[in-house]
Amino acid sequence: MSFTYWNTRPRYGIVTTASASRSGDWSTTWTIINPIIEYIWDKGIWFKDNSYGNTVVNGTSEGNVEAAVGLQIDGPYHTFITIDAESNGVGDDFVVTGSYNNFVSIFSQANFTINGSHNVVQGGHLQNLILTQSGGACFSNFLINPKVLGTLTEGGNGTRYMGKTG
Repeated sequence: MSFTYWNTRPRYGIVTTASASRSGDWSTTWTIINPIIEYIWDKGIWFKDNSYGNTVVNGTSEGNVEAAVGLQIDGPYHTFITIDAESNGVGDDFVVTGSYNNFVSIFSQANFTINGSHNVVQGGHLQNLILTQSGGACFSNFLINPKVLGTLTEGGNGTRYMGKTG
């Protein structure tokens, strides 16, 4: 007798986006407290470009496999406070393409990549902080005393530093 074993896992954890059926119906001003997102196949938390103003307090997005991203932030005006992102496959812990987002006391064991403008990173422990210049979108970001344990790659324009970054 032969058995087939299934190893299933969801592709995404939390995704915010607009309604496909109602124009202008965006995912806005949610407060998510202590989400535990683990073992996702693609993106643990994904705030798409048509969602804005959401807040995540505490929690984790870790252990996501394959080419997983812990958190992908494409929309503006989101706030993340004390989020733990680690062991996320071969991808980044954070990918930020949106603008005007705030990251306070973030823990990241891999790459924290920003390709957006006017984002604020305050405190936290980041292994690698990468500010990219893909498409000219990375400018006027603020780094307020983040502890960068590995590499700080400055590819953006007009990044403002307050305090030490290491």
